[in-house]
Amino acid sequence: MDNTKRPFIPSRAAFADLFTIGCSVMLLITSWYMWQSVDGMGMNLNIVVTAIAGLIFGLIGYYNPNLSRWTSIGAAVIGLNGILYYLTIYAETCQFEGTLTFSFWLAALATSGLFGQVVVSRAPSQVKQSMTTQDLTRGKRVRQRVSTSSIVLYTVMTFLAFIAMMPFLWMISTSFMTLGETINRTWIPSELQVCNYYEAWDTASFNIYFTNSLIIALTTIAGLLVVSILAAYAFAKIKFIGSGTLFTILLATLMVPQIVVMIPNFLVVNGQVFPIPETRSVFPFIEFGMGRDFSWMDTLAVLSVPFMGSAFSIFLLRQFFVQIPHELWEAARIDGAGHLRFLIQIVLPISRPAILTVTLLTFIASWNSLLWPLLVTQDPEKWRPITYGLQAFSDEAGTQIHLLMAGAFITILPMLILYFLTQKTFTEGIATTGLKG
Repeated sequence: MDNTKRPFIPSRAAFADLFTIGCSVMLLITSWYMWQSVDGMGMNLNIVVTAIAGLIFGLIGYYNPNLSRWTSIGAAVIGLNGILYYLTIYAETCQFEGTLTFSFWLAALATSGLFGQVVVSRAPSQVKQSMTTQDLTRGKRVRQRVSTSSIVLYTVMTFLAFIAMMPFLWMISTSFMTLGETINRTWIPSELQVCNYYEAWDTASFNIYFTNSLIIALTTIAGLLVVSILAAYAFAKIKFIGSGTLFTILLATLMVPQIVVMIPNFLVVNGQVFPIPETRSVFPFIEFGMGRDFSWMDTLAVLSVPFMGSAFSIFLLRQFFVQIPHELWEAARIDGAGHLRFLIQIVLPISRPAILTVTLLTFIASWNSLLWPLLVTQDPEKWRPITYGLQAFSDEAGTQIHLLMAGAFITILPMLILYFLTQKTFTEGIATTGLKG
């Protein structure tokens, strides 16, 4: 019988709950300090409740791991409430040219921590037994010999990664500079100009373009998932005449550059190839339809519908659906299920990583689009995306590089957040669809 006492290793969930507790305590301390400070913002009941609620959620999750996932979601919600509050304070301070104190940034960092802890997996951690019982008893440490070639390889990879990160780091550094420092090609700002982000957001009307991009991306994702899932399932699980030929033709379209079909697509959505049916949207806040000389120009449809059929998304999902055992379909048929019920109740839950991968790739493509929106929209503030807002920093007098870099970081921030939230699932989806390499 092995009576060896094994070391206690806290799980990732426990670390995340302790981090939640620490952020809540920091938020309480900074709130009390700002209340006591003469120049502070004063005690805010909203933030105090946020800190106490975060503390409670962290303690519940730590002492009851079965509820850790739900408490992390609750802490993220109240953390988001705190972030919105401090964003309001930040905007008002920059608008009236005030000063943001160090306690403000600590409190803002604490609320961001309450929101960010939700990305930590709450799955039970598996401790790898890398040491034998005999080594543990003797107190010996097992070391793996590292070869010289591995050291050289990782050194080169680290150096190349640093080079790849340089433009991103330069963008962040420039976004905190003054215009004079950017003209003098300074690498590090002498004083952080934190209000550059507010000025960039206000100057370029990013609130309008941000909303436009969000609506366009969500509409495109919804339509593309419906089309791609149904088509991929048909190619993977339904036997019909010509399926192989149709799938080959579909893959062949991946070889056609997008710029080649841009003008034909423009003629179609403009009603010059064949008349577009005249219909109108039932949503008063979205002009989806047509009805203006049988054209989709300057509508949501022209920015979303052409991208709802993606050959790559169909191919990726089809590769995942093919790997689902056929025995599951036979068992579903015995229970009286048809293809639609089998797809909804069995295939889709299994295919979550692949679907999230398609969602992430589609969001990135839609969020980054610029050439097509410029071609099919004429009203600058109606349906043009956030990438169009970056041109507001260039005029006859020159380019305001510091504001341009701040606007660029605001533009890519949603993609970074979405990727970090789905990083593990995204990697799993790529690895299980046969596209790894």
